[in-house]
Parts: sequence; C-alpha cells; structure tokens
Amino acid sequence: MISGIIFTKNRALQLDLLLQSIKKNGNDIFDVTVLYRHTNEEFKKGYEKVKSRFPDVNWVEESDFQKDCFDILQKASELVSFFVDDNILYSPMKANCDQIKSFLEPRNVYCLSLRLGANTIIQNYHTGTLCILPQQGSIVDKTFFVWNWKSLPPFTNFSYPFSVDGHIFNKEDVLKVISQYDFDTPNAFEGNATRFLPEEIPVEMSSFKKSVLVNTPLNLVGSSENAAGKDFGVSIEDFNAKYLDGYIPSLEDMDFSEIRGCHQELEIKLTKECNV
Repeated sequence: MISGIIFTKNRALQLDLLLQSIKKNGNDIFDVTVLYRHTNEEFKKGYEKVKSRFPDVNWVEESDFQKDCFDILQKASELVSFFVDDNILYSPMKANCDQIKSFLEPRNVYCLSLRLGANTIIQNYHTGTLCILPQQGSIVDKTFFVWNWKSLPPFTNFSYPFSVDGHIFNKEDVLKVISQYDFDTPNAFEGNATRFLPEEIPVEMSSFKKSVLVNTPLNLVGSSENAAGKDFGVSIEDFNAKYLDGYIPSLEDMDFSEIRGCHQELEIKLTKECNV
C-alpha cells in the first residue's frame, strides 16, 4: 500500500470529507495516518468525533511536528503521499497500487501528482491567472502523463514537484530532502523543500490525464497568507460547531463537474446525521 499522511489542524469537518473521499475513490491503495492538532476543547471534540467515524485510520496527535513526521515516515511504506485537510480526492484513482509502484520505483520520475491533469489550466483560482502548461510530454502505460518540470518557470503548478496536495513520492527521496532543514508546520515542511531539492533529482514529474484531487481553500489556520473563502468561505469555528451539532459533510451532494485548477473553492454540502 501507499502511506497516505494527512496534516490537519482545527478542521475536523473538512478532514471528515477528505477521509470520505479517500474511502470512496482511493481504490484501497492508501494506508492512512492522520497527524492532528487542536487548539481548544471544542476542536478536540471535533477530532474525537471524526476518530470515531473512521476507526481504521491511524491517528497521531501532534506533539512535535518535525519529530512526528520523521516517526511516521520511518514506519511508512516505500511510497508515500501527503495530504492536507482541505483536500478532496474527488475522482477515482486511475491506477492501482502495483501500477503506481512499478511506475515510480525506477526513480526516473520524481513524483505522481494527483492534483494535476489536462483539466487544471488555472494557476490562481482567485485571480483567474492561467497555468503555464507543459508544451511537450508523453503518455506512459496509457495512464500517466509525464513532462519535464524544469523546462517551465519555477513555482508554477506544473513545475512544483514537492507538494503536500496529493503528490506521491518514493519515501527515500522525501527523507533526503526534509533531513536538511527544520520545519514546524505543513507550510514550512513543503515550502522549505523547494530550496533543498537535490540537483540530481529527476527532471520529470507526472500526473493522470485528468486530476483526481482538488484543494478547497474555504478558510485558513495558522499564519498562512493564502487567499481563502472568497466564494464559499465558512470559518473553522462555524464548521466545527455544525459538526458537533450532528451535521456531516456530504461528498455525494457536491459538484465536481468543473474542476479547472489545483485550488478551487467548492461549496461543502452538509447533511444531518441519522442516529440509529
């Protein structure tokens, strides 16, 4: 299996939605570990609820983010993927575990991105800026689109190999990078990596022909300056209150018909739990 490592803070309801989506669309290829953090008793209650709803998940309460990450990675499979709690695996995986393993293990390609595809033409959802797309690429095994990420301007979606939005890596490649710097949040974990990527890493990254994962930036935690919640924003406090009041996110009622970017606001539909 692929070790799926999820980072989450104070967003139990959104985490619930991600876990629903992995259960439905992950083709049973992810062994999921959630590294979670809460900052008050109400958010703690939210995580107690989501833990009860997903007992098969491995749960690790954050104590020292950097140490926790290394501990989880030491126990992880040879292939690892990272997620954040406002990700949604909105479409079924287009390959099984053996296919992905055979594709990535030779290390000719640095990563498999679940958030990219021919449909993800928007670089910035809030401004409408278009992506700079690969001008050349190849299809491997009728499944994987492969391109040279170093041929594109840096820090664009298709030239950004080290992402925690659903990129799958060889574990040893991750450890080689993150062992070179300190980090205390998911943003630092990802952001610092771009400065420490070895020169010799593969120049190619890959995706499916169409993305299967999207990030839905409806609110913020921590000190991030990313734009969020312009169209469908709900505060983390309001979502948590709804969650504790018996509402859960309804994956089935959401509209994923027009995914055009890695980051795209979507309205999260809620439904009242049925108590049996």
